[in-house]
Amino acid sequence: MISFAPIRGFAARRPAASAAAPALLSGLLLTACQPPWGQAWLAPLALVPLLVAALITPRPFLTGWLAGAVHFTTLLGWVYTVMTRHGPLAGWLAALLTGLLGTVLGLYVALFTSAVAFCARRRGPGFALAAAPFLWVGTEILRAKWLTGFPWCPLGNALWEHQRFAWPASLGAVWLLSLLCATGASALTGLIRRTDTPPRLESGVIGGFAILAAWCAVALVAERRDEPPGPAMLRIVQPAIPQDQKWDPAFARESLRRLERLNPPRTAAIDEAGLPTPELVLLPESSLPDVDAAELNFTLDEITFAQGSRILLGVEYVRDDKVYNAAVLLGHGPYRSPIHLPVSGDVGGLRSPVPTRFDLPEEGFYAKRHLAPFGEYVPWRRWLFFARKLTHGIGDFTPGEGAQPIDADGHRLAVLICYEAIFPELAAEAAREPGVGWLVNLSNDAWFDGTGAKRQLLAMSVMRVRETGLPLIRVANTGYSGVITRNHVTLMPADEPLARDFTPPYGAGASTAARFGDQLPWLYLALAASPLLISLLRPARDPVLSTQDSALST
Repeated sequence: MISFAPIRGFAARRPAASAAAPALLSGLLLTACQPPWGQAWLAPLALVPLLVAALITPRPFLTGWLAGAVHFTTLLGWVYTVMTRHGPLAGWLAALLTGLLGTVLGLYVALFTSAVAFCARRRGPGFALAAAPFLWVGTEILRAKWLTGFPWCPLGNALWEHQRFAWPASLGAVWLLSLLCATGASALTGLIRRTDTPPRLESGVIGGFAILAAWCAVALVAERRDEPPGPAMLRIVQPAIPQDQKWDPAFARESLRRLERLNPPRTAAIDEAGLPTPELVLLPESSLPDVDAAELNFTLDEITFAQGSRILLGVEYVRDDKVYNAAVLLGHGPYRSPIHLPVSGDVGGLRSPVPTRFDLPEEGFYAKRHLAPFGEYVPWRRWLFFARKLTHGIGDFTPGEGAQPIDADGHRLAVLICYEAIFPELAAEAAREPGVGWLVNLSNDAWFDGTGAKRQLLAMSVMRVRETGLPLIRVANTGYSGVITRNHVTLMPADEPLARDFTPPYGAGASTAARFGDQLPWLYLALAASPLLISLLRPARDPVLSTQDSALST
C-alpha cells in the first residue's frame, strides 16, 4: 500500500504547494476527460488528487476552488471566442470574464472539498471517502439548479461515447454515472493510506471496487437490441450558414437559395422509380433569413407542396407582443393563422417584431423553456443594466411553458432548442409526455464555430438519449446533425451544407430516469446532505479511531 506519510510531510513543509499541485492536476484531468479531448478513462481518476488534498491540506476550500477554476476555465474556453467574435467585447475583457465565470463555477468544487474535509475531521477519512461520491453529485446538482442552472458537462458526461458503460444513465440519469466515477476515485484514494488505518477503510475500498466491478460486468455482458426503422422518413437540413452571414442582408437571398437547393422538388424520374419522399423536413434553430415575405412563402411552398412534406423549423415567433425562440410545424393547405417573424423596426432601441404571414397553416408550436442567459435574455437586469445579450435583433425572449409535444401526421415528437439539451429534467419531462416517440433538438451551433463547444453540445445531446431511451434527431445549422439512438450515433459531415433523409426508430416509452426525472435531483441532494448531518450530529466517539484518523487529515 502507498503511504500518506510522505504526502503529509510535504504538506506540512509547503502548504501552498500541497494545495496548488493537486488542484491543478485534478482541474486539468476533469477537463481532459470531457469532449473535445475525450479521454474518458480519466473520469475515475480525475478526483483522486483532489480527494488526497482534501484529507491532508489545511486549506481544502482554496484547493477545491483552484481546481474548479482551472477546470471550468479550460472547459469553457469557447466563451472567450464567442464574446470576441460575436460580441462587442475587447479581448482582454472577454478573457477576464471567461476567467471570472470559471472562478465562480469553481466555488462548487470548493464546496465539495470543504465537505469532504469536514466529514474527515468529524468521522475520519474512511467515512469521508465513502461520502465523497454523494457529495460530488450533490454539488453537480446544485450547479444544475442554482441561479439560472448550468449543468454543463458533469463528470458522468465523459462516458457519452461509451454506450455499454453508460447504461446506468437510464436508471439514474447522468448523475448516476458521475456517482460511479467518483466512487472509483474514492476507492483509488483509499489505497493511498497508512498501513495502520482502521479496518473499516479497507472494507470501504473493497466495497468501492465491488461496485465498479458490478458496473463493468453488466456493461460487458449486456446485449444490444435491434432497432428497426421507424414509421416515417425525415429529412435533416443542415444549411451551414456562418453566423456572421446569418443576419447580414447581403447574404439573405443566398441563404434562402441554399434552402431551396437542399430541398429540390420531386422529378418525374423519382416518381417513376417509386422512391419515397420525407414526410417531415426539419430546419434548425433560427433557420429563416430576413427576406421579403413573398420570397419566403414561395420557398416554403415549394418544399411542402412539391415534395408533399411538412416542415418543422426554428423561428423567432411573436404572439401577444411576446417574442419566443420557437419551433413551428407548417403543414399543407391554405393559410389559417399568422406566424410572426422579426423584421426591421425600432422599439426600445432594438429591432421590433412585425408580423409576416405564411401561406401554410401552423399545425404545431413549441416555445423554448430554458433560455440561455446573456444569449437570449439578460438575467438580473436591475443590477446588470449595462449588459446586453449576444443574439441578433430583438429584445429579451419570453420562456415557453411545458413540453408542448407536436403531432406530425400521427407521429408525436418533443422539441428541445439548442441549450435546452444540456438539462436532463427537460428531456425527461418531454419523454414523459404520452405517445412521444422522438426528441428533436434544433440548434444553431454557428455561434461556436472553431471551438470545442460543438462537441460538448453533441455529447450532452447523446446523454439525453442514454437517459430517456428515446431517439433524438439533432438538426444544427453548423456543427453536428444526425440521428442518435440507444445503440448508434449517425452523424452527417459537420459544417457542410447538406440534407439527408433518415428513418429513425420510434421510441416506445420513457426510461426509469425519465419517469422519475423530477425526483432524482432531490434524491441525490438528500444523499449528499446525509453524511454532512451525520458528521455534524454524531462525530466519531472512538478515541483510538479519532486519533488515527486525524493523523491523515491534518
